Amino acid sequence: MGIIRQPSSSRQPLSLLPPLLSLIFSLLLFLKAFTTPVEAFTLRAASVAYPIRVAFQGEPGAYSEKALRELLGPHVLAIGKPSFEDTFKSVTTREVDYAVVPIENSLGGSIHANYDLLLRHELHIIGEHEFRVEHSLLALPGVKRDDIKRVMSHPQALAQCDAYLRNMGVARESMYDTAGSAKIIAEQGLRDCAAIASELAGTTYGLEVLDSNIEDDDSNFTRFLLLSRQSISSLIPHSVPAKTSIVFITPDAPGALYKALACFTLRDIDFCKIESRPTSPQLFRFLQFQQRQMRSFGAGRGGEPTTGTGDDHDLPRFRYCFYLDFMASQLDEPARNALLQLEEQSQYVRVLGSFPTKGQLLGPIRESLDLLAKESGEAEGLLMQKATSMAARGPPLKAPDRLKIGVVGFGKFGQFLTKTFTKFHDVSVVSRDDMTSVAADLGVPFFPLYEATEFFRQDLDVIVLSVSILAFEEVLKSLPADSLRGKLVVDVLSVKVHPKTVMLESLPGDVDIICTHPMFGPESGKFGWQSLPFVYERVRIQDNSRAERFLSIFEMERCKMIEMSCDTHDKYAADSQFITHLTGRILGQQGLQPTPIDTRGFQSVLKLVDNTCRDSFDLFYGLFKYNKHSSDQIQRLREAFANVERQLAAKEAYLAARTEIMQDERKKLFAECRTLIREAVAQSTTNPPPPPPLVSPPVSLPPATTTASADVDEDVPPPPTPTQKKKAPRTPPPPSFINPTPPKL
Repeated sequence: MGIIRQPSSSRQPLSLLPPLLSLIFSLLLFLKAFTTPVEAFTLRAASVAYPIRVAFQGEPGAYSEKALRELLGPHVLAIGKPSFEDTFKSVTTREVDYAVVPIENSLGGSIHANYDLLLRHELHIIGEHEFRVEHSLLALPGVKRDDIKRVMSHPQALAQCDAYLRNMGVARESMYDTAGSAKIIAEQGLRDCAAIASELAGTTYGLEVLDSNIEDDDSNFTRFLLLSRQSISSLIPHSVPAKTSIVFITPDAPGALYKALACFTLRDIDFCKIESRPTSPQLFRFLQFQQRQMRSFGAGRGGEPTTGTGDDHDLPRFRYCFYLDFMASQLDEPARNALLQLEEQSQYVRVLGSFPTKGQLLGPIRESLDLLAKESGEAEGLLMQKATSMAARGPPLKAPDRLKIGVVGFGKFGQFLTKTFTKFHDVSVVSRDDMTSVAADLGVPFFPLYEATEFFRQDLDVIVLSVSILAFEEVLKSLPADSLRGKLVVDVLSVKVHPKTVMLESLPGDVDIICTHPMFGPESGKFGWQSLPFVYERVRIQDNSRAERFLSIFEMERCKMIEMSCDTHDKYAADSQFITHLTGRILGQQGLQPTPIDTRGFQSVLKLVDNTCRDSFDLFYGLFKYNKHSSDQIQRLREAFANVERQLAAKEAYLAARTEIMQDERKKLFAECRTLIREAVAQSTTNPPPPPPLVSPPVSLPPATTTASADVDEDVPPPPTPTQKKKAPRTPPPPSFINPTPPKL
């Protein structure tokens, strides 16, 4: 730590020396605590290339993955996502490092969903790639073109191959994805059906290419964007041609768009694309609020700078965002001034990213790809050197990077793992059952259980315990502890806290431990492990290099690597895996059978029952017994079932009460109508209506005299004379249609 010398200045008071020494000592301890991990991480990052995780939308083998491979090379880990929203979220949540998404097609136009997602997610464009779409006709091996009766693919792919399909005279079936159609053909073994997809999809799912470039128009190109959480605009040299993508919203005023574009045209900045896209007023307010927050944070004050003219509270129903691409970097002097002027007269401005043109890559992504390519080249060089040595010297030698892996338990899952392990390392297996012929087919040595001592004498590096949950503790304690010293022990159980606890209690302290759960099996992984989840926890590791080489098996197979604690895994597993098995077992007790009117939902239920009931009951019991969260899940399921029953009973009671109330109201209405009719009849009998007035005979009046006043109105009749008496009206007989007896209701 060194010697701390007293200052030579006599003016420094000695009372400040003890606090100063304490402060320096604390700083040294702080630096010491953080120096070792940082140095280790720095050395590791400089010497080891980690897989670059890149998300794309679609099934493995989709055109997006092929574009990803063309842009980033074959060494990255491509992870397919079911939707564009999930693709963006995977980058935002740090599940992956980058994403490759399509933004526009030369025939179909822009992909507006991704334009909207660019607004909602704080991601940056760091590269682009123009991908030539080439459709291929794929079918199962051995199927000829004349055997095809129907072709399935995405509707756009079917439309782009319309002339080719009409010449074939086949039926067409629209599917959700091009690669998904190839997957369905491979899974269901459809020999009368072909798929229109990429050649990569054929390689992924083991299909043969019957015909290539079957599209009607050979000018079908799609532009893809490479998205990252970090911008690379500051890393673009002036000598590299760059492009910048921005989005802005102008005020609702005459000439607003003209003024916005003039910011660039007056500075001789070339445009390469402009497009308008409507946005909702709610999203517009959110974007303005987000921009104000960013500017206030950057200015270091709480005020809200102006963002242009316009009333935020009285917005029209249609607000338009303008997406603009111009040929310059955002940090170039003309572009920087143009953006500043645009911000002054626009209500919202955001730079989506500055990036090199023509598919060039810069920054961390370029460095990581170069490191991956370098290590891949070294590995290929070692393989070539090994092949040369085999040809020159005879027997092959063990490469220094190959591990000796021993698999304990050679059931279906052990065979499934061994088949992939042999691609990268030397594998031997041991099992209580005689699996000699199966091991011979896989090219691995087999040891029966009574020769377990010989199995452990091979100087193994890794021991994988592929046994059932119920037998795990018994098998582990039966292994010779001395033979396990200095080795890496790995479990592959579906529960994690139980094996972790047993291994920590039973294994010596110099044994490395990794708890893993490959969340796939022989059925779901028969076409490869790509994008399938692999959960693991480094419980106790002393040899990091060996642990990384073992985990790299799953990384090279393009699994979705999820590092998670065992307790968190069991909590998630109870909410997903156990509830799936429990539901399948419960429905399986009902003996569900397919019907002629099955819906897709019911077919999914039947498939769930088949998949869960096909597994052994010991597996289901192990998921229940050795996961403390499973009992809670059963209790919650009981409560949920009771809640549903209560909801049904409440609905039934409500409908019954409603019916009874309606009946009561109907009875009251009938009673009121009956009363009103009776009253009307009674009133008509007691007080009959008066008769119409009688017409009196005409009365002769004396002739008018000439001395009458001119002011008297001639139309007004003269008043009656006193001698005329008013006759009483005669009461007519009651009408014949009135029945004095009230009707019975």
